[in-house]
Amino acid sequence: MTGAHLVLVHLSDIHIRYRDISGDYDLDADLRNELKRDLSDLLPSLHHVNGILVTGDTAFAGKRGEYEAASGWLGDLCTILACHPENVWVVPGNHDIDRSVITGSVLLQQARHTLRPSDPNSVDELVSRYLTDGQAGPLLLSPLEEYNRFAVRFGCTTAHDGLVWEDDLKLNDGSILRLWGINSALVSDETDDTGNNKLIVGTKQALPPRDDGVAYLTLCHHPPNWLLDNHRVEDGLNSRAIIQLFGHEHRQRVHTVSDSLRVYAGALHPSRDEPGWNPRYNVLCLCVEGTGDERKLSVNVWARVWNPSTSRFVPEYSTEGEPFYEFALPLDAWVQEVHTERLDLTDTSDEERQRPDVEKERARMKPTRQLVYRFFSLPYSQRMEVALDLHLVSDEDEGLGDTERFKKVLLRAKDQGLLDKLQELVEARYADT
Repeated sequence: MTGAHLVLVHLSDIHIRYRDISGDYDLDADLRNELKRDLSDLLPSLHHVNGILVTGDTAFAGKRGEYEAASGWLGDLCTILACHPENVWVVPGNHDIDRSVITGSVLLQQARHTLRPSDPNSVDELVSRYLTDGQAGPLLLSPLEEYNRFAVRFGCTTAHDGLVWEDDLKLNDGSILRLWGINSALVSDETDDTGNNKLIVGTKQALPPRDDGVAYLTLCHHPPNWLLDNHRVEDGLNSRAIIQLFGHEHRQRVHTVSDSLRVYAGALHPSRDEPGWNPRYNVLCLCVEGTGDERKLSVNVWARVWNPSTSRFVPEYSTEGEPFYEFALPLDAWVQEVHTERLDLTDTSDEERQRPDVEKERARMKPTRQLVYRFFSLPYSQRMEVALDLHLVSDEDEGLGDTERFKKVLLRAKDQGLLDKLQELVEARYADT
């Protein structure tokens, strides 16, 4: 293992409850503490950790207090791992749904029933019809309001105008590992099962666009067998994603499907009344090896499992006796472009020749993960104070929820060239929190 590896901790089904906040009788507090200790012990072998991937069910009932507790715990974990606290990526699961919002709305109940059609081929049309409707779309996502309030600081919100999120991490050869976060809980409620009440994803989420030098790692809470449109989803992911991460089923599994690696996380906090209660988590170490047609993504999966006799996490050994499973996944041929100064003989104006590189300018103008994280970590009053100071509040924001309102503030800051000033004001306040 070397510093060239990209190292990602994979957690799922954390299931933070109100009881975890009170601490009166939190049986899982020791589990979470042992996870920290186990990762700390692994660090010398891993060298570093680049980020944390959570494949759903961060909370237990989708309540704000649960997410506040989860944010604190994830922040502590990042500190122990010397990992930037904004380098957490999350997707929603069925426990991230606030079911009280569903039971309080007849229209929402009807919409969710309609979106569980008998014919899988009608899923895409129905999803498009609902999400593009100005009233039905936001209503459909309303049970995830508290999840989005938590996820926005990590750039991982899911909305009617964009269910999926994406983010790029650089691999050792300069190519990109693109994280692709899928919402499989769009119609989730208490009736979910693998029979007549399956969930939906849709082709748009399951078929990320191909791009040169980009390999996809997808995060989705529900495995395909829980989905009505499972065949279409599997075909899309198998053809486009080199790594597929899932949660929900409290059983850890790692295997290849076609040329893709599929990892089922297991649960960090499975229910203690489950048969074979067995907390688990994973660490993924990734590195590109070879060039041209010989390029491969080397993946080591460190599967960690709870040992009840010693009350600590231990390795699940491979058949070769290693504390990790090894995989070599084929990658498309790709060569990083080397930009050199050259004489431009095309008919280009002086103004165009002096224009900065478009991609560099886009990167500069995009709010950084750190800025987004720190801005949304501020109390509401301080976020509003910053927005008002920079005149980034508009009448058109009237009626929007907090999450969408402040996302628009960031977009206006970018469009008006005020990101540097915004960062200055945010940093001054964040230092005092």
